[in-house]
Amino acid sequence: DLMDQRMPVVAHDEIGTLGTAFNNMIERIQQMLLELQEENDYRRKLSEELDQNNANLYRAQKVARMGHFFLDFTTDQEIWSETLPEIYGLPPSIQASYQSFIQCVHPDDVEKVEKVQREHFEKGRPFSSNFRLLHPDGSIRHVINHCTMKCDDQGKVLQATGIIQDITDLKLVEEKLESSKAEVDAINRNLEHTITWRTQALQEAKEEAEMANSAKSDFLATMSHEIRTPLNGLIGMAQLLNDTKLNKDQ
Repeated sequence: DLMDQRMPVVAHDEIGTLGTAFNNMIERIQQMLLELQEENDYRRKLSEELDQNNANLYRAQKVARMGHFFLDFTTDQEIWSETLPEIYGLPPSIQASYQSFIQCVHPDDVEKVEKVQREHFEKGRPFSSNFRLLHPDGSIRHVINHCTMKCDDQGKVLQATGIIQDITDLKLVEEKLESSKAEVDAINRNLEHTITWRTQALQEAKEEAEMANSAKSDFLATMSHEIRTPLNGLIGMAQLLNDTKLNKDQ
């Protein structure tokens, strides 16, 4: 290697001084090349780690059905993550812009979305909001938006960063739970009505039974009296006949 070669220095004359200077320059160049190589290796390692982190972030956002966006109000630049167009129902090649976003919002939610963003962007306050997206195929997706902002000393918004997450499955589960809860409430109301009706019916049956029992007792008492009165006379006559001798006429 030429960089490892050195000029021989055999004397302290002008030639020797020149040789020493040349050798020192070679050593400095070697040191600079070594440092440059180390810096290049370090940057390559950082680049690989960054690529890996980006790949991990993409997979994580894909699984979570989440995307992120970045708005720079000083340059009107907007950046979307790779996963965001899919959430919006747009092709991956779409140009990131507010207009592209708002066209994806369900018509019934556009006014609400614009009002929330306008109020918070003007005041520089972070916010969260729920709204619906209408995909080109007609399907409706429910999403939640979390947004935070960077402001200058006067409170003017410079940048906004946020995430959009598709919560359609969660929304469907909530709706099913609400439906199930309504069914259970209806069943409970019917059950309460049935219990009340059955209790009332049992009470009426009990009262009817008590009335019938009372009537039976009254009937038996009356019959006992009616039967016992003539029997007393018969028993008396029988005893009299038993205790008295009968004459010819008797």
